[in-house]
Amino acid sequence: MRLLMAVSLVLIVAVVPDGPLSTSARAGAAEATAWPTAQAANRAIGRGVEIVSPCCDDGSGTIEGAADAARSAGFQSVRYSVHLSTRQDPNPPHLVDPGYLTQIRVEVGVLVDRGFTVVLNNNDNLNDPDHRGDRSPILWRQVAAYFADLPPKVYFEIQNEPTWTGPFSTMLTAAEWNPIVQAVIPEIRATNPERIIVVPGGFLSIPMSVPLLQLPAGDDHLIATFHNYLPLTLTHQGAPWVPGSEAWLGTTWSATPENMAWLQDTMNLAVCWSRITGVPLFLGEFGVISGADAASRVAWTRQVVQLAEAEHISWTYFMLQHSPDFDSKLEFGIYDERTGAWDQPILDVLMARPASPIAAWATCPSGPTATTSVPIPTTTSVPTSGANPASPVLAQPSFTG
Repeated sequence: MRLLMAVSLVLIVAVVPDGPLSTSARAGAAEATAWPTAQAANRAIGRGVEIVSPCCDDGSGTIEGAADAARSAGFQSVRYSVHLSTRQDPNPPHLVDPGYLTQIRVEVGVLVDRGFTVVLNNNDNLNDPDHRGDRSPILWRQVAAYFADLPPKVYFEIQNEPTWTGPFSTMLTAAEWNPIVQAVIPEIRATNPERIIVVPGGFLSIPMSVPLLQLPAGDDHLIATFHNYLPLTLTHQGAPWVPGSEAWLGTTWSATPENMAWLQDTMNLAVCWSRITGVPLFLGEFGVISGADAASRVAWTRQVVQLAEAEHISWTYFMLQHSPDFDSKLEFGIYDERTGAWDQPILDVLMARPASPIAAWATCPSGPTATTSVPIPTTTSVPTSGANPASPVLAQPSFTG
């Protein structure tokens, strides 16, 4: 396996051209001598938005248009979603398509030129047929080597909502995901010793999975990430990719203390784990489907942002662009590139600077083992009603991100 990885690295360096990166981006890479700690890097994410790569003419607009819109709105970072695993040859030596890497380099250069902190996210399932994750370290050895000259403000997020290709029931448990994390990080560190690496938990990256992460000790360039779409009965009501979600239509949310407390409960263990380990937290995705009640969307989004920022959790909203494949009532995008129109109520909530931010809220038990027992939902059943299920539940098949 080690020899195979070495062959992969040699081949990818040989076949991938330098690729165009803007002059300023290359200058930034050459001049950068100080790499940020995880805490500083997390502050640089701050308030961001997800942009999906328009590579390869999928009809989702241009990177320049998306980047300019995000900058004009005031976002300081972009979670940039690309598809690396599906561009990796399933046959040994499992090379990643060099043309695709070249195009991603161009797109990342556009974002860097506009001043964004960029979280480069591998937005694919793990498609190993034997469900071992063996191709992920090989993939990241190639990707990390190819992008090693990018400036420090570009971070690597190794996976999106870790799931095996297939039914929802094949989401990765912590026992499956941690060995892959432990194999991938050294491959990145071989060529990017101080690059910020963003690591999700298993179980579709729900908040309660964070304390189950096993990260290497002594690496102060790691950020843990999670997604929060809880309760799904609100955020995914009527979503065509979630069987049974029609039963959730009409679910509402209001800015009550009880609802705020419920949202705190979804993230409390992750915050306590972060306090103990010193690893900062990044809320990589959150949002409410556009077909939900407008006031509920605003109230839920405001509460999530307030809670995240009170505990120094950076965030990127899911997502910027309207999808060309979804009806306008069945998506998460807040910007229509065709018309230049924003979902203004949601944008206003995201960009608001509250006069009186809420105080830190997490309630953490004392002791070094306080977060080792984490209640992870095990059911894949679909709830039929209620904005606040007794405990966070999962639904089939997978999230949108």
